[in-house]
Amino acid sequence: MSFSFATPRGYSAEYFVPDEQWNLGYFVQGLDFRDKSLCFSSDYVSGRLMKKGIIFKSGGRVTLRTTNRGRGAERWLTHLQGKRHIRPVT
Repeated sequence: MSFSFATPRGYSAEYFVPDEQWNLGYFVQGLDFRDKSLCFSSDYVSGRLMKKGIIFKSGGRVTLRTTNRGRGAERWLTHLQGKRHIRPVT
C-alpha cells in the first residue's frame, strides 16, 4: 500500500511511472538479515517516496517504521480493516 499511495518528491518525478505495480524484485532488493531478524528497508523506489523499515523477528513480532509519511501507516491499517479514514462532515 505504501508503494501504491506514494507520489514523487522533487527530482524523483523523472523516475515516476504512474501505473507501475510493486513487484518481488523491489522487495528482495530491500531485504537484509541482521541481529537474528529479517529486515526490509526502502527509501525511493521507482520515483516514489516510501521511507519504510520493517523488522520481522522470530516469534511473529513485526515492527513497522515510516519516515515523512504523516499518518499514512494508520490509514493503511484502517484501509485493510475495510474502514474509511475520511468521514463526511455534517
